[in-house]
Amino acid sequence: MFLLNYLLISAALILCLLTPNGNGDCYAAEYCQDVHTNITYMEGDSWTTSDCYRCYCWKRKIQVKSCLEIENRTSEITNWYFPSIRKSTLLSMLQARFRNAPREVIVTRNESLHIACPVLPDPVPNPITGTTFYPLLRQINYVLEILGKGCCSLYGYPASVHSDCESVWDPQYCRYLVLDRRTRQPCRYQYGLVGK
Repeated sequence: MFLLNYLLISAALILCLLTPNGNGDCYAAEYCQDVHTNITYMEGDSWTTSDCYRCYCWKRKIQVKSCLEIENRTSEITNWYFPSIRKSTLLSMLQARFRNAPREVIVTRNESLHIACPVLPDPVPNPITGTTFYPLLRQINYVLEILGKGCCSLYGYPASVHSDCESVWDPQYCRYLVLDRRTRQPCRYQYGLVGK
């Protein structure tokens, strides 16, 4: 699951970069820290970096592992191994075994490396009554909570700029100015802005 999230983020960033007439200028990172100021942010915070990116911090859960655990109760299942049981009955018995909602356990990064699922016992048949006692199972999901940030640039890149004009970066306002090369006044020709 952890790897899947990074693959999806990577694919989204690659698509942004390859889209025609668009310069995708966004990125995601695992920690909510501004690399320029070394300030760490909390879930829900947003900030603007010194290089003109708007960033947001959020908490996300990554499912590390799922296991089954035994409930304290047991379930009596009659004729478990006999083929005379209709499929709908069998499905209803299986659904009854998993009717409890999964339990979620939050683990640390170090704990997530050493999770071992418990060994489940075999069903206990009763040859006298023809019934089988099978433990009720409950799913347990081990999740890792991490802070992540997503940042996008606050400016657009000038596109299709006339040859008499040039784009100049204005760091005070986080934008490009398109100026006439000779007069240094705003360009009188049309141009476009792409990306964000």
